[in-house]
Amino acid sequence: MAKCPVCNFHDPGMSSPPEAYYICPCCGTEFFLDDEFKSHAELRLEWMARGMPWFSNFTARPDGWDPWKQLGIHTVQNTATSAVTVSVSAYSFGVSPRMNAQTSRLS
Repeated sequence: MAKCPVCNFHDPGMSSPPEAYYICPCCGTEFFLDDEFKSHAELRLEWMARGMPWFSNFTARPDGWDPWKQLGIHTVQNTATSAVTVSVSAYSFGVSPRMNAQTSRLS
């Protein structure tokens, strides 16, 4: 079992590195096609911008699946104010922690 380099999903069908044209059931990345001209970090940000939907209609989404936790992003909601606090590791996005906020900003 390997982890998808885009969405970090533990996939029993995926080899490490992923085989050509294997499609991740979680994020839908088709390896050696989608990542031909985009980095895994760029594909991850695109998946996040789409709201991190489960891709596969064939492979069932695991019970209790949480894409935020899968990416190593921890969220805490304040029930009194409904504010959400997000804690993110730079490595979750495939950027170096030495990069400044301007170069690693989500757009």
